[in-house]
Amino acid sequence: MPDETLLPPDLEQAGRLLEARYQMLRVPSRKVPATEWESLPENIRKVIPNWIPKLLERYGLHGGV
Repeated sequence: MPDETLLPPDLEQAGRLLEARYQMLRVPSRKVPATEWESLPENIRKVIPNWIPKLLERYGLHGGV
């Protein structure tokens, strides 16, 4: 059974590089803690792919434009 806390290497790299780019350009962004995901209603959480919360928990990508 695969570890659900792991992201594929290409997604890890993309998250890391995009976060670095945001920081370099001083783009406001933030990480989304697990508590925020858990506060969503169950009917919304169940349609969000598992990799999205993991990616946004690890890398400051939320809010970046």
